[in-house]
Amino acid sequence: MPESGARTLVNTLLQLGVTNLFTLSGNQILSIYDAIIDTPLRLIHTRHEAAAVHMADAWGRATENPGVALVTAGPGHCNTISALYVARMAESPLVLLSGHCAQSDIGTGAFQEMDQVAIAAPVCKASWIMTHPNRIREDLEYAFYLARNGRPGPVHISIPSDILGLPLSDSNPDSSKTPVAPSPNKINKTDRSTVLSKLRSAKKPLVLTGPSMSRDRRWSQVQKFSHLANIPALPMDSPRGVNDPWLREASTCLNQADVVLLLNKKLDFSMQFGQAPAFASNCEFIVVDSEINSFTINQNINVKRIDADPELALASLISQLEEPLTSNTTWNEELQLLRNRLPESWKSFQTSSSPLHPMGICSVLDPLIRDHSVFVCDGGEFGQWIQAGLDRTHRLINGPSGAIGGAVSMGLAAKLADPEKTVFVFSGDGAFGFHIMEFDTAIRYNIPVIAIVGNDSRWNAEHVLQMKHYGDTRTIGCELLPSRYDKIVQSLGGFGASVNNMEDLETALRDALESKLPACVNVSIEGRAAPVFS
Repeated sequence: MPESGARTLVNTLLQLGVTNLFTLSGNQILSIYDAIIDTPLRLIHTRHEAAAVHMADAWGRATENPGVALVTAGPGHCNTISALYVARMAESPLVLLSGHCAQSDIGTGAFQEMDQVAIAAPVCKASWIMTHPNRIREDLEYAFYLARNGRPGPVHISIPSDILGLPLSDSNPDSSKTPVAPSPNKINKTDRSTVLSKLRSAKKPLVLTGPSMSRDRRWSQVQKFSHLANIPALPMDSPRGVNDPWLREASTCLNQADVVLLLNKKLDFSMQFGQAPAFASNCEFIVVDSEINSFTINQNINVKRIDADPELALASLISQLEEPLTSNTTWNEELQLLRNRLPESWKSFQTSSSPLHPMGICSVLDPLIRDHSVFVCDGGEFGQWIQAGLDRTHRLINGPSGAIGGAVSMGLAAKLADPEKTVFVFSGDGAFGFHIMEFDTAIRYNIPVIAIVGNDSRWNAEHVLQMKHYGDTRTIGCELLPSRYDKIVQSLGGFGASVNNMEDLETALRDALESKLPACVNVSIEGRAAPVFS
């Protein structure tokens, strides 16, 4: 007897290496749930559809293989859109599967029917509706290919409920409708020579990478090129871009560069569009991008555009390096020194108590953590301080979208991706409230992450902007209660602790680590603007 569409879908996901399916149930996808029974595929059932996508996003970033989210139709699908935008901007490989009304009901005003393809399209690399049970395997394989190749990103497929219930047939669907997977563009010899020549003639060359080129395997190649060429390289994956606190004082030297090689990094708002004062007015930019024609570049700056896969281009450049491209070791050393250095004036912040300065949390946490810890930082001022004060190899941030609220969900997926790592989630109190109920998910699946909530009882980023633009007498709408988020987590079955001074912080953090439970340490902090280096 031919297997059903739902069974084929589950088997295909398993063959593609999927182990966890991040999901929230609904009418149109229950056949998939049924097909999962007695298979190795694990359902991670969340409390909100956006959380499922945030988890798939984090899984994709951590493993470099697409995470998969499964949601139901209509409102369930719509709840994913903001999280898809986060993943798209962060260049994270994921596949979203949305249930849909039956094919025969399309256009009739069926229950929860809407144009889900059009809704998802602006925040995905591709979005389409499945048209035949026999297309399940090839549609999924194509979605995975698109999600991980070129500039990685989310891909969406809407799946009509009757396709899931129907058996596969002997007849094949129209092959003309099968999309052709694009082959990655290799850099040609002329462009390669141009890149090498420009970098060799530069006095202070610099490599900047977009989000996907700043992660793990790709970043290790960037570092290899940086070492061989003697050219400093910095990641550009923050919404604050050239003002990313993680760069520390290195951000003050970007305007000294005379040639900048951009690898899958757009000359966008985060780069201040390549203009002064962020960069020198005579700086030359070389943009190597797999989607070079998908965005506009400021015509007032000196730019060489190269349509090529940056990973392949980088490998080609490395193959040509027989000696360093520059002898200016001082430039490289200076940037690294500034990148690793904290301002002397911050030492007083590290001892501030009741309420704590965010740097005080960093000073207590730093000796307690190990190199194999993962930091997940939400958006907002508190997260910026943490990124400036704690320097670890493994970090997940909100990315260029500037969105907030996804950190808890992302932390759970990061822990599932590598259970041996200790995962710390850093979130302001405002952002923490978005998905606090995912601690219910953490308890149900025994996913022990440690959330450190910087609680200043307000939406501090917006409060800071109001103070700056309108004055301290015209702040409105940013107040929050001094809520005990630790008690909420504790009530769900996790560990909770509240901290108001430096003396209690270390004890609370140690107790959280030793509990082996999903944990929340609620810390009363000063409402400080994000650090700025100048």
